[in-house]
Amino acid sequence: MKFFLSHGQDDRRYAASLAAEIERRGGTVWRDAALSPGSSWEDGLRKAIECSDAMILVLPQTGASGANFAVFEAGAAKALGKKVFVVAPNADGRDLPVNIADVAIFDAANKPLDEVVGALIRYAS
Repeated sequence: MKFFLSHGQDDRRYAASLAAEIERRGGTVWRDAALSPGSSWEDGLRKAIECSDAMILVLPQTGASGANFAVFEAGAAKALGKKVFVVAPNADGRDLPVNIADVAIFDAANKPLDEVVGALIRYAS
């Protein structure tokens, strides 16, 4: 499975761990670090989403830097017909969004990473 992984700066460490676990299980993960300096972000993101089987959005905390951009990427993935999986590592009892149509939402707070990744791979297949 090829995943496009979107996350905010505050969730960079969690996203890296998530990507490493997916890759350990044989999946492929595209991250924004794959864009080269001077390249068009818009073109690079679109191509990466198009080449992916599904998108994983690490849900940013309310008010986090880059939160709107991450949700925008999820909308772009939906528009391109991709499955979107929302992983909420910091849900902390807050309401999870239900306004992104036809997505699977994973409350990952206090759950082992391998359990979260296992569920993502099962749903994406």
